[in-house]
This record gives sequence, C-alpha cells and structure tokens, in this order.
Amino acid sequence: MGFARTQLMERDLSVLNDHRHSIAQPTLEAVRLHVQRLEIPLVKAQVLRAQGDFEGAARIFADAGAKPYEARARIERAQSDGLEPDSGAVDLFRSLGDIEYLELHQLGA
Repeated sequence: MGFARTQLMERDLSVLNDHRHSIAQPTLEAVRLHVQRLEIPLVKAQVLRAQGDFEGAARIFADAGAKPYEARARIERAQSDGLEPDSGAVDLFRSLGDIEYLELHQLGA
C-alpha cells in the first residue's frame, strides 16, 4: 500500500469517526489486520477509535505526536463515559480554529 493511499485511508477513517459514522466490524477488522501487518500506527489508531477504544487510540496518537488526534480520542472517551471533556483538549481545537469538530461534538465554538 502506497504512502498516499495510506494517508487517504487514515483521513477517510478520521472523517467517519469525527462524524460518528458506524463502520461495519468486518471492515474494521480487515483494515486492522492489514495495518497491523504493515505497521501503520495512525490508521490502527483510527480503527481503535472507530471501535470505541479511545484510550488505545489516544496512546498511539500521543506516541506519534499527533496532538489533535489525541485530543479527539480523549474528548470522545470522556463523552462515551458521560463526562465533560478535558478543557485543554477542547481549547486545542479552538486554537486551531477547528470549529467543525467542536460543533459535531456539541462543544460549542
């Protein structure tokens, strides 16, 4: 799988996750096995995020230095637990001007 193709897969998964679209488990499992074999951590983290393993995804994103993705996973973990997200994660999106993500997750702008 080429670099550009891998990037597109990661971005596609990210957008689906941002919009809370459900992805069929057989599809996620096929992608997970593929990226595990090829060692593509950011795509693996997006798969974990889609499966609701927000903590696992956040660790991978943190290790990769992908702060906005880590913040997404931490916000989604808090929301899935019925908690308010960490203000630092929300403030990161405000500083980046990512109003769309904040609105999608009802965090105001």
